[in-house]
Amino acid sequence: MSQKIIRTIPIAGVVLAFALLAIATYQYSGNAHWSRVTVSLLCAESLPDGTSNPGRALPIGALLLLCVSMALLFELISRVADTRRQRSTIQIAGVGSMVYAFLTATPMHNLMVNIALAFFLVAIVTIVYMLYRKQHYLLAIAGIACIVIKLGSVSLYYTNTYTEVWGGLQKLSFIFSTIWLLAVHLTAKPKMDRDITNGCTEVADGARIDGEITPATR
Repeated sequence: MSQKIIRTIPIAGVVLAFALLAIATYQYSGNAHWSRVTVSLLCAESLPDGTSNPGRALPIGALLLLCVSMALLFELISRVADTRRQRSTIQIAGVGSMVYAFLTATPMHNLMVNIALAFFLVAIVTIVYMLYRKQHYLLAIAGIACIVIKLGSVSLYYTNTYTEVWGGLQKLSFIFSTIWLLAVHLTAKPKMDRDITNGCTEVADGARIDGEITPATR
């Protein structure tokens, strides 16, 4: 499979997952305004009035597609990291956050939310640092904005305040973070630094120089 197709897969998966979640939100049977309908509500076994949720299969399928697509996205982003430490951190934290994010559809929702959030923030902070080192300053600033919005959404959730805006803020954080990660995926490239003085070459894992694979040296 060509690299171009592989790079396109997470984009197509995310777009389709968003469309399915939008349909699930429109069809939601609970008595709640669309701005307050979260993914957790869509996937819950019961509606707010205690009756069974008949439409949870669609959002659970959409959540699975989204998490798989985002996990692949984190993996591809990790490949442009300039050091092994950055690459490993983005891989483990990013993919891990998506695994736990999908498990929020289980009865262990609150615990999975906490773990997924911790993994996600570690991955995002590492990507922001990577972008800063690559001198992609606008993307780095946008990443900081993602963190701020995410923390704002989470703070409202845990303090149970401003419930009328929390759902909308969660959706904003969700969409903004995803678009930002897609922008990083399409923009960031492996860095190649030639150290003439020391007679050595530093490249990201898997980069090619003169037709040969050169391992990372830092």
